[in-house]
Amino acid sequence: MSTIGWGKARLRSGPWSGFYLYASSDVRNRMNLRLEFESGAVSGEGVDGIGEFRVSGRCEAESGKVWLAKTYLACECCDAAHVVEHEGNADENGIWGTWTFDQHAKRGGFRIWPDAESNETPLSDETSHAAPRESTALAPYAIGFTGHSPFPEAI
Repeated sequence: MSTIGWGKARLRSGPWSGFYLYASSDVRNRMNLRLEFESGAVSGEGVDGIGEFRVSGRCEAESGKVWLAKTYLACECCDAAHVVEHEGNADENGIWGTWTFDQHAKRGGFRIWPDAESNETPLSDETSHAAPRESTALAPYAIGFTGHSPFPEAI
């Protein structure tokens, strides 16, 4: 297991949990992931309500920026594999940012965090994974935050 860190951010390889939101809704759609961080590269796999996916991407220690691509193996929306792009920032609580799915002109916010110390949590585990304390940077997508949305009013 490896850890990439800068400032207060620590990107630990292993199981992660989180959620994504559509820009037009505040419903949190849960996801479970297993991520590997190695020399600026990110890889892994996960599952959410849409289906199973693979993760690839990169992170920059200098800026704290993270870019991820979730490639769904197949899904109900289009009966084929597709890619959802994620761009975010890492902080002491995990990774937060925005996602886009150009094929269907959809977008929204996301937040993921490393699970507790265990590396043995299966991706399909339905137990509750506690979210870390709130990050002020994710507003309005973080729990309990209100504020200016990074998305235009007309979606």
